[in-house]
Amino acid sequence: MNPGTGVAPVTNEEERFLKLLEQVEENARIFKETGCDFPALQDSVIQLENKIIVLDRDEVRASIILDRLGSSKIASINLACRVWENTLECIFVDRLLRAEVALSDYFLNDRFARLVGRELSLVAGCAPKRMLFIGTGRLPVSAFQAHFQTGIEVDCVARDEEATAISKQVLAACDLTNSIHVFNSANSEFDLRLYDLVVIEIQAASGSSILRRIRKHCKPGCQVLYRTTLGLRRLIYPSVLNSPRGFQVKGWQIAHGHQIISTCLLQPATSAAAEVSLKWLSKIAPEDGTQLLRLMNRTLEEETTIGFPGPIDDELGVVLMRQLASDVRAGRRHVLVA
Repeated sequence: MNPGTGVAPVTNEEERFLKLLEQVEENARIFKETGCDFPALQDSVIQLENKIIVLDRDEVRASIILDRLGSSKIASINLACRVWENTLECIFVDRLLRAEVALSDYFLNDRFARLVGRELSLVAGCAPKRMLFIGTGRLPVSAFQAHFQTGIEVDCVARDEEATAISKQVLAACDLTNSIHVFNSANSEFDLRLYDLVVIEIQAASGSSILRRIRKHCKPGCQVLYRTTLGLRRLIYPSVLNSPRGFQVKGWQIAHGHQIISTCLLQPATSAAAEVSLKWLSKIAPEDGTQLLRLMNRTLEEETTIGFPGPIDDELGVVLMRQLASDVRAGRRHVLVA
């Protein structure tokens, strides 16, 4: 540590790493503006992945690097890597539809084959009968691998209308339209009650709202594989898994080696009613009001079903709790707490 600042000095290795990050961003910018020199972008992203694999072994140093970069810089690098992967997918799909390549030729095919295999090992004790992938792109490579490795029917919810249309062409070209089905996220044709296993792709939009929908509509025993990233691998894909409210964490597959994506196995929380005691409050003490308001605001972060458009500020909260306390004392309202 530097005793003058309390901040660890930048090493030569980190300096080279930071320059590589700048190169990735610059190559992505040039490609977006000109449509030229995609190989330069690909080469810089591959170098970045290889460097991350080495640096990420030291968790403390990786954390320091991430803190130095900051959220806006990380988001910018995520975007550059997304440009690379989406373009890679577009180029491959174009060649696949012209029958110039086979699925196994896809640059990331082996990586996703290993990822899906590791994810399926998390649910090995409860083999799924039907799977759903949410947030797939033009080439639903994970869905292909899930079908190849299990033989079961697989459905996909594509990220947008264009991805839906192109995915259907890919399925037809690969003679897989009876085994893998693609839906457009905009029209919600899929029924969550059909699935034993749902996989939330790392580029799926609004993961928290997807989890809420799964919690409300999934079949009993349904399990969720939520893809995210950890450590310096957050530079390639965003780390998207926040606190999964209403779900129990059942296990993890953690990316190692040349894998980038980690996966959290979730299951909707089961009822614990046998362990819950209920009590009617005869009065609302200040600490009761504080806890009730906190509970209301946690609900209002995701729902509006309790009559407010969003979280309640402190000033209004004091007024509401004071009125509630008065109503409880007078018997006009009753509060049951668990």
